[in-house]
Amino acid sequence: MKKLPLLQLWTSDEVASTHLLNPFELGCVFKLRFQLWENNSIPLRDDDNYLARICNTTPKKFKSARNNFDYLFEKKNGNIFHVSD
Repeated sequence: MKKLPLLQLWTSDEVASTHLLNPFELGCVFKLRFQLWENNSIPLRDDDNYLARICNTTPKKFKSARNNFDYLFEKKNGNIFHVSD
């Protein structure tokens, strides 16, 4: 296991920005954020099949849920990044 820096999590910000998500959607958000963190913020390919694999779900279920949390990620040049305040 590689040694990574501490992941800071500001709970009040997380609750404020994700309070309308259901548990499945919230799980996808955290899995995508954790994957970005593991890769030193190297952007993820904006491909529903690839992102669904990261979230351990089917592409169909991922696409359906993504509409509810897409605002938390920025898209650029075919990649996604975590939007930070």
